[in-house]
Amino acid sequence: MKSGANSTSDAWPSYFDEMTQAAGEIAWDVFLTPAFMQRHTRFASLEELSAECGLPATTQADLRANRRPLDIFIRMHTPFDGLTDMLRTALREWSEEHLG
Repeated sequence: MKSGANSTSDAWPSYFDEMTQAAGEIAWDVFLTPAFMQRHTRFASLEELSAECGLPATTQADLRANRRPLDIFIRMHTPFDGLTDMLRTALREWSEEHLG
């Protein structure tokens, strides 16, 4: 969540690229589920967030290509510090729920 000066947004390339090298293309909607989005944001789904910000944000390529504007939008309209913060939270929650 928002942490002021300690932004994790710049960690995207190493953290998520290493993960996708190991796992291949990641279907972010598996982690950014409607339940997650509704619990943490005012958006009903990732698709709704994408539509409101006016940028595609449903595939790994979308997220990478639109990272900077998505960071700004997410920072302004959610409790997260940016895209990486939101993704890390979603991955952590998914892992806790599915992997124990």
